[in-house]
Amino acid sequence: MIVVKDTVMFKLIHDFFKIYLPNQRQSSRHTIKSYRESLDALLDFVKIRKKIELYEVTFDMIDSNMISDFLDSLEENSCAVSTRNHRRNCIRAFYKYAAKMEPTAVIHRAEIYKVPVKNSTKPDIIEYMSETAVKAVLEQPDATTLKGLRDQFLMVLLYDTGARIQELMDIRIRDMHSGILSKVTVTGKWNKTRSVPVMEKTVAHYLNYKKIYHPNEDEYSEQFLFMWRGMAEKTKCTTTPPDGSFTSMASRQRNIAVKFRAMFTRIYSGTRELCTCTSAVWICRSFPNGWAMPNSKQRSSMPTPTLRKKELRSSARLIPTVL
Repeated sequence: MIVVKDTVMFKLIHDFFKIYLPNQRQSSRHTIKSYRESLDALLDFVKIRKKIELYEVTFDMIDSNMISDFLDSLEENSCAVSTRNHRRNCIRAFYKYAAKMEPTAVIHRAEIYKVPVKNSTKPDIIEYMSETAVKAVLEQPDATTLKGLRDQFLMVLLYDTGARIQELMDIRIRDMHSGILSKVTVTGKWNKTRSVPVMEKTVAHYLNYKKIYHPNEDEYSEQFLFMWRGMAEKTKCTTTPPDGSFTSMASRQRNIAVKFRAMFTRIYSGTRELCTCTSAVWICRSFPNGWAMPNSKQRSSMPTPTLRKKELRSSARLIPTVL
């Protein structure tokens, strides 16, 4: 029979995720997921370090040294300092809640709060990119393929709206308004909506994309805008890594950095603003998970979609009008 050693800790964890965050704080599902991943990773680290089962973990085992070692392990697995500090803040949020609900947890909170935030050296940020540089980046996807057409429209919409990548993934067809006053309705953090005007060229890209990806949907459709087509049922694109691991995320960022460094060296060898590796960092921060990808469960069984010749010619004529 399994006996939980520290029932108080696991009761607080349950209430933190089931009651406090969703009901009292009204936190979004993304916030709850982030907090859960941080606490899960910490508990897994303690399990491995102490060579015990999960139900044997107690508050007393998690001190400032344990937290420091856990955060150091994140960096050893190629996580950035910003990720380290984010995990630290999520853990501190739980201990803050625990100290309010259980007086005996105050001493544990004081122990956790000994771990300081880690300062990181800020890289040189490009203040702006020239029109030529932006055009070169937007022309990189191969718009003669389904995936390339989708990726190019995604990048154009990101550039024109300034929205976050997850905000674009949540856009539905009904949120796109083409006409005299073309705009996009974007839902951001805390479910706040805002209307963002878009240019005529962006609308042209949208109409071409919709004709191929959503030929049977009307303008009031609840279907997500960015989908993966090629299966019996279209699937919403996601920004989550295929295996959900931090290592995969870091590896994908490195691959993107290498790809764009090579591109910038080839196209902009004489342009000062894009000759440094900071340009690749800028791209990685803009698209940290790469371009939109299909859900991981369908990747193995996914057939390779192709465009009809007529559609390819139509897309090719539109490409030179990149913003």
